[in-house]
Amino acid sequence: MSTQVAERGLWRNRDFRLLWGGQSLSLIGSQITLVAMPLVAVTLLAASPAQLGVLSALERLPFVLILFVGVWVDRVRRRPLLIATDFARGALLASVPVLFLTDGLTLAWLCVVVVLVGICQVVFDVADLAYLPSLVDKDQLTDANSKVQLSMSVAQVAGPGLVALLLGWFSAAVVIVIDTVTYLASGIACLLIRHRETVPARPEGKREPVLRAIRDGVRFVWGQPLLRPTLLATAFFMFFWTGIQTLYYPYAYRELGVPASLIALILAAGAPAAMVGAALGPKLVDRIGLGRMLLISGIFGNGSFLLLPLATTPTWLAVVVLAFAQLLFGVGMPLGVIVTMTVRQAVTPDHLQGRVAATFRAFGLGLSPLGALAAGFAAEPLGMRATIAVCAVGMLIPLVFQFLSPLVRLREVPETAQVQA
Repeated sequence: MSTQVAERGLWRNRDFRLLWGGQSLSLIGSQITLVAMPLVAVTLLAASPAQLGVLSALERLPFVLILFVGVWVDRVRRRPLLIATDFARGALLASVPVLFLTDGLTLAWLCVVVVLVGICQVVFDVADLAYLPSLVDKDQLTDANSKVQLSMSVAQVAGPGLVALLLGWFSAAVVIVIDTVTYLASGIACLLIRHRETVPARPEGKREPVLRAIRDGVRFVWGQPLLRPTLLATAFFMFFWTGIQTLYYPYAYRELGVPASLIALILAAGAPAAMVGAALGPKLVDRIGLGRMLLISGIFGNGSFLLLPLATTPTWLAVVVLAFAQLLFGVGMPLGVIVTMTVRQAVTPDHLQGRVAATFRAFGLGLSPLGALAAGFAAEPLGMRATIAVCAVGMLIPLVFQFLSPLVRLREVPETAQVQA
């Protein structure tokens, strides 16, 4: 099926439009929190780099349980999980501005909120990734994932842009109110989906032990020549990327003297390029192939972080360097995600979608707390610039796994039989 035919089919798919709309709202909310929550800790609660490392680690700590979540998602209907976790995240984040306005906000409560929101995020992410392939045909997956990445790119503009605008009148804690609204709206959108799932049947009438079910998911991923290198690349990427994320705000705010509102605008700098890349993703993949697109996106996206430790005063020069790095990252990241998500969903049977998604999240985001803690505590003796430089070099390791794998020779969306041969 051509890209144009697949796209027309998606526009006629009401349930996909609702899921996509809910995802888009949820992504905007997540981007707002991604920018506002560290700013709450830095500007309102005077958190140190080590405390920011702990906060960032706690935010990602729930991902160590993601393999168990993957088994759960494969055993129940997925749409109710999307609805429940959206509403729960909205309620939890609402407590931050309420406590701030009543002078009750503390760093300890912020840690509690990020842990609970992180648990909801884990369940939502796995259920969402497992639910999408059931709403679209396999030959529509590239276009569907492209639309999701387009929403992510729009969110990268709208989220930080709203934060930058509102910080002129309100504190970072109050800005999180918008995040609450987006999660509630996303939950309502999922409620309106008509597609009804059936509860997955138990094999041979009995439930498989949890640890064995987890093993089956991990074994499937590790045994697939197209998935194994992607898994390793994801793990290294997330470890070093989380380290950079942990130090980015204090590095820009304290060492380079960039105002908080300007940091939000810098983070949005790559979003317009990402929107173009995500929109053109299916056509680019058709022209140059999935594998080559993945490698090119990695060179731009991962390589962009080498510019961060080169940023220096005066402030305007630091802003230019940081914004250009964000622009390169914006070009590369969506295209890489479109390719990896499409390949993964295409070669995975439906009854394993949750566990495969959870396996990737476990090896990636499950290592994030270690990356956050390592960067936060390494910055004390080494300095933030040197630590970011080490992480930037580490971001090149995923390219090695991709270059040496069969992925670079892949042109079209594969069938399951292809990768099992």
